[in-house]
Amino acid sequence: MSSTVRTEHPHVVREKGPGIRSAVIRGTRVQVRMVVGYWKEGHSVEDILDALPHLRPAQVHDALSYYHDHRSEIEREIRESSIPRVLRKHGLKVGRGGRITKREAAG
Repeated sequence: MSSTVRTEHPHVVREKGPGIRSAVIRGTRVQVRMVVGYWKEGHSVEDILDALPHLRPAQVHDALSYYHDHRSEIEREIRESSIPRVLRKHGLKVGRGGRITKREAAG
């Protein structure tokens, strides 16, 4: 069972539960790391709002503020959610044509 924990940022909460530890924009399923990903790629707040039109400017700014206050936490979330890491965690690989398949057992 997951729970939501308020933070010092009015638009950001922490979701915690089995296998879940993520900062999200309150009332949405948008993870702070997603907003940060756009920002790190050089997108402006306006670009992010175009990509995520259900968000308000204050929510995007607060997500970026949360990132600056909790950089190591969000960077860890970004690393843990990387495609190669998720594939390894679940014993998967990308094969021919981009098809995801189970890894062969060694031995």
